[in-house]
Amino acid sequence: RRSLLYSLKKQRPSSLILTNPFRTSKQNMASISSQAVTARFQAVSQQKNKVERSNATSNLSARSGVRGTRLALSTQKHHRGLTSSQTPCRAEAAESVAAPEDVDSRVSLLDRDGSLLASSTFPIKPDDLIIKTKEFLAANLGCNNPDLMADDFTCTLPAVGPLNKEPFIKVFGGFKIRDSFPDFEENYFGFVVDPAEPNRCWFMSRSKGTNTKELWNGLPASNKEVEVVPTVSSCIFNEEGKVAHFSTGYPMDRDVGNTGGLSAAFGLIYALKPGFLPFPEAQPYKRSWQMSLFIALGGAAFRVIGRK
Repeated sequence: RRSLLYSLKKQRPSSLILTNPFRTSKQNMASISSQAVTARFQAVSQQKNKVERSNATSNLSARSGVRGTRLALSTQKHHRGLTSSQTPCRAEAAESVAAPEDVDSRVSLLDRDGSLLASSTFPIKPDDLIIKTKEFLAANLGCNNPDLMADDFTCTLPAVGPLNKEPFIKVFGGFKIRDSFPDFEENYFGFVVDPAEPNRCWFMSRSKGTNTKELWNGLPASNKEVEVVPTVSSCIFNEEGKVAHFSTGYPMDRDVGNTGGLSAAFGLIYALKPGFLPFPEAQPYKRSWQMSLFIALGGAAFRVIGRK
């Protein structure tokens, strides 16, 4: 083959151009190898990018999952007493949550099994007592239907009372809250019969309304929305099914609402015009100097005892 190529090279005409097939093959192979390497490199790069994206997604999901698990566990620890030794797994966490009866056994409950109410000799059943309480409220606290109240009816508030039936109807019947607060709503809720007093029904309220008209011929309309402090009230019934005692106006959390921690009429007046009523009972709670002194001396005494 070399001889042939040599002879052809010596005798080739100017128009004839021959290429060394061996050299051409090597060039072709080099070209093919370069293309293969390039293709392989691109494939590897694409695979690497795909793996990196997959890992990033997995890491993000894992971090989100860890944060969610930590949050779930911290919530469960706070509310359900989970220990730090429990595995951060939803399935295991769900299994570790105590059953309701197990929680009840660790809490001091009045009338745990309902036997106290069941053994009551009061003739009106709890469900019927709740209905009678709502009828009393719907009748403007009985003022629109005095027959719902017993003859010896009394009412007490934190700073008022006890009021007998006639004075109560005169005072509460004359309030006419909706004349000054057309959109006023008492928002009663949480009706329950007391197992220790089976003739007593407790309930709560979160009243609110907007003052758009003059209040009791003394305070001009302010167009102010009033949110009364959450309040607890109760009705005590006699065996005839009439309200014998009504307690109301007792704040549950003085930090809620804009009535200065006051309920009933005192709270409404304070929200519209603070200081309008001059006596302390119509003002927000203020610690006395005696209480401040007691706390200061008590703290000092505890610190002295602690050093000993």
